Amino acid sequence: MPDNKTNLLPFENGLLDIETKSLIETTPQNAQTWVLPYEYAPHSDCPKIKDWLNQVTRHDTETVEFLRAWFAALIHGRADLHKFLHLIGIGGSGKSTLIRLAKALIGEHNTVSTSLEQMEKGQFETSNYYEKRLIVITDSDNYGGSVDKFKAITGQDSVRMERKYQQGGTFTFDGLVLVASNQAITTTDHTSGLERRRLTVNFDYVFTEEEKTNFYNSGGEKALLHAELPGFVNWLLELSQDDISRLMRHPPMATIRANIEAKKADNSVFAWLLECCLPDQNAATQIGVKKEIREPGREVCYEKNDEWLYANYLQWCSRDSRKPHSVRTFSDILLDTLKAHGIQAKKGRSSSGRFISGVRLSQEWDAEKTIIEAWKPYLY
Repeated sequence: MPDNKTNLLPFENGLLDIETKSLIETTPQNAQTWVLPYEYAPHSDCPKIKDWLNQVTRHDTETVEFLRAWFAALIHGRADLHKFLHLIGIGGSGKSTLIRLAKALIGEHNTVSTSLEQMEKGQFETSNYYEKRLIVITDSDNYGGSVDKFKAITGQDSVRMERKYQQGGTFTFDGLVLVASNQAITTTDHTSGLERRRLTVNFDYVFTEEEKTNFYNSGGEKALLHAELPGFVNWLLELSQDDISRLMRHPPMATIRANIEAKKADNSVFAWLLECCLPDQNAATQIGVKKEIREPGREVCYEKNDEWLYANYLQWCSRDSRKPHSVRTFSDILLDTLKAHGIQAKKGRSSSGRFISGVRLSQEWDAEKTIIEAWKPYLY
């Protein structure tokens, strides 16, 4: 297939030169392999879409601009950003409406819907993503498995493409990925690779029955939102490529906080770290081992849980009803997490045993506020 020209945006009535904003006639020599399913209308606007985005974000202008940048990245095919958008919220909060708006913007024929389980376990599933511009992932709340293919797709690594009775090959996915769920997704991957790509937006505005009735009586999504797609594109094209990169790589504070909460739900080591430890470049804390202390009628305790990192982690998991990792996996995840957040940590060995530098356990005199303030420079 010929390469798509990044400076040309294909509409039903021609090719738009993004730099000059001039419309060029489509010919066999310049035709692209995809097209937006509506005409380019240079003087159109999208007031209803803007109003809706303000409503679902509770008039958070930073989040509106961030979502605008994501939609702009979608039409430009900015897979090079290595980011995926994750919408978290209960039913009726607008997630599905935003998904359908994204599909309508880029075109149903340029979109594929799937789940994490299908993506990771389906032998021929990845072939459905070839030449698509958007992957929408839903029904993945309780997945809890590997995300190796997901990371390859969002990181522009080579992906195998297998089709029945055909010779296999590889391709690079050049579109964006949108994930939607009612709660944080749990996986078996706790490295920083997935977290570096995640951009979380919480959808917590619940529409009242009166608002829903008025919305659908006025024509619903197609009449109020999808009818403004030509104007929506004009609004998105006002952002330069540098604007898109800046907004996507430096998301609003609401997204940073949502990312942290999502990571805490998925990564027990990270959640424990923020509650029970303090960053300290002068510290070298022993990792320790698992030594249970069982007494009749009392909860299981772990020896030296006030001195050893692993024993303290096990005690926290017991109180928080979380499944703990083995000591080796724990230390690897802890080291990776500390480095990912800019802490110069390393693993070493002394006469008393293995240790990790750069972090220490919090003590009774360390107030909760002290712990929160200590982590702020490394999280925000």
